Amino acid sequence: MKAELVSDLLPSPAEEPAAGPSDASALFRALEERPLTAPASPAPAGLATVRGELVGVDARGQALVVLPGLFGGEAVAAGTTVDLPAGAGADLLVVVDPADPRSAVVTGVIRPHAAPARPVSARVDGERVDIVAQKELVLSCGAASITLTAAGKVLIQGRYVLSRSTGPNKIKGAVIDIN
Repeated sequence: MKAELVSDLLPSPAEEPAAGPSDASALFRALEERPLTAPASPAPAGLATVRGELVGVDARGQALVVLPGLFGGEAVAAGTTVDLPAGAGADLLVVVDPADPRSAVVTGVIRPHAAPARPVSARVDGERVDIVAQKELVLSCGAASITLTAAGKVLIQGRYVLSRSTGPNKIKGAVIDIN
């Protein structure tokens, strides 16, 4: 299978309009028209990067992916180098030897341009956890939240706020305003 170069997709100088250089949108249209899946036969030698679909996760935590045009449309177990989205249906970028379904490795998740960032959850059993944000960090649960800002503000909000200590419970500040 011959690898296509970006230059192969651009029009030749004879095909370019006389008014100026080639249009970048023509390149993107040409790239969009190219399928990312490898042909079913003949199988190319070596590894191929193909587009696949996540259909689940097996008991060992491996992604189960369907690679159109490969392996008869059956799902194959794949290792992964990225965090997988929850649930089935995600578009994936998979590196695979088309002759060996055991070689599949998910190397990326294809996200739509307008997709919102999904929440991240963490479970840490160490002695210290550092969470760093450039502008603002918010921890929230229901009607309660703690907000830390880059300006040094700490905002604690909730329907009921309790401060309890078995030792001294100090309030220090340049000005203390109650109500």
